[in-house]
This record gives sequence, structure tokens and C-alpha cells, in this order.
Amino acid sequence: MALSAQELPQLEDGLLLFLALAKEWRVGCGVADVACPGALRPGARALSHGGQRGFAKREKHRKRGPRGYDGAKRLCGRKRMTLCDAGGNWLESVVLPANSGERAGALVLFKQAKAAAWSRDLKLIWADEGFGGADFAALVQQEFGWKLDIGTKEPGQKGFCVQRKRWLIEQVFGCWGRYRRLSRDYEQQPECSRATLQVASLHRWLRRLKPAPNTDPPFRYR
Repeated sequence: MALSAQELPQLEDGLLLFLALAKEWRVGCGVADVACPGALRPGARALSHGGQRGFAKREKHRKRGPRGYDGAKRLCGRKRMTLCDAGGNWLESVVLPANSGERAGALVLFKQAKAAAWSRDLKLIWADEGFGGADFAALVQQEFGWKLDIGTKEPGQKGFCVQRKRWLIEQVFGCWGRYRRLSRDYEQQPECSRATLQVASLHRWLRRLKPAPNTDPPFRYR
């Protein structure tokens, strides 16, 4: 467009902008810097910003919001602390930076769940070994009045083994991964990420109450 603007007479004000771009940024001055001719060659890669190599790639596409890095789990971004009932139904979640500790995140989750009306019927919480410790269990009992049951491995166990009650929360995380919006952390704020988890859980509940009709034959391995 800049090369065409140089050849056309200055009849409109819009052509002055193209002339200024052609002189300042050299838009389209070289055939090698044009995206279309370069993309026609096999294996060629077109350059962005009119072929200017001084621009950073995806400079304006950084994810904002509180984030962190967990060196133990090699997790960069955020953590999803979630609480579900004995039927595998979502109850409450908090989204925190990845550098937040397991126990600190659990306390934030418990404080948020304590404000709900259904927490009056809550007596026992099953958790994995990341939340273990007699002092932490005593703190939860004293502050919230809930008993914390930590699932541990059997003596001499090696490799993977299904633990008691842990598959319930793992099923919740697995169902979230089937939603495209939740397969990656696309949200900028933790509040928006939690709202997305809540909407996905509501959709899951509705599908359980009224499943969609399925006329496909049952799956079989050939």
C-alpha cells in the first residue's frame, strides 16, 4: 500500500499517511520484507511488522494478574485450590499464584467456604499428603471445627495406586480439563478464573440432571 501511495497523486489526506509510513518505516521497500512473496516460497517465514527485525515477538501479549512459580512442582502461573463433596460435586475454589504454599492456600479456601451456608453440615475433609501435619490438622480443627483426614500411601507401596476418596477431586479436575476455556489459564484475574470454574461446574451439574440424548452406538475396541 505504501508503494502504491507513492505513485498516486496526493488527492486525499489519507495518502499523506501512507507516504509518511513509507519514508519512516520503509514499509514494503524490499521484496524480501513483504509477507506475501516470502510466504509463497516453501519453508519461508514471513516477518511481522513489515519486516522490521527490531520488534519483540508478542510484546503486547503477556498475561497479566498475580502469578508465580512453584519450583517443587515446576508449575508456572496459578494454582486451583478446590473443595468438593462426597459425590464429586464442586463446592468452592480459590485461584492463587503458583508460589503459594499448600497449607496457606487451604486456609484461604477454608475461610471462603466457612462463609457459605452449606458449611454448617461439613464435619470431615479428606486431603492428600501435601496438607499433612499434626499442627495443621489441629489448626483446622481449632479455627473451623472440621476434622482433617490425610490420605497416605500403604506401607511398601511402589508406583501408582488409587487412594481412598482422592479420585473424587481428581475427577473434578479431569472434567475441567475437557473445557477449552479451562484447559489453559487464559484469564487475567483470579476472580475471573474462579468464575469460569463455577460456570463449568454448573454446566456439569445440568448435564447430570438432564443428560443430552445420545443415539451413538457404544464404544468398542476393534
